[in-house]
Amino acid sequence: VVEEAESLDEMIETTSRGWRVNRMPAVDRNVLRIAVWELKNTDTPTGVVISEAVRMAKEFSTERSGSFVNGVLATLTTSIRGDTETPDSTASVASRTDL
Repeated sequence: VVEEAESLDEMIETTSRGWRVNRMPAVDRNVLRIAVWELKNTDTPTGVVISEAVRMAKEFSTERSGSFVNGVLATLTTSIRGDTETPDSTASVASRTDL
């Protein structure tokens, strides 16, 4: 993630309307960097990546961070992976792993 921080920040900044990466709360910025890196470099299901990022933002950052992170990642997902899977689709993943 550190090695790709500059390119990750560019991607995040083009999607986060009105927010420069250096002005974001540190937790939001780093949660987004990790999630975008994971979307680009792993085969972890999109919904799982977004859901976990939103959960961390809600737990460790501001009241509005979950919605912000969700919006940025939902927009970036299409350009990164070409799919439209959303966190709602993690329900099926979660039900399969709870066996």
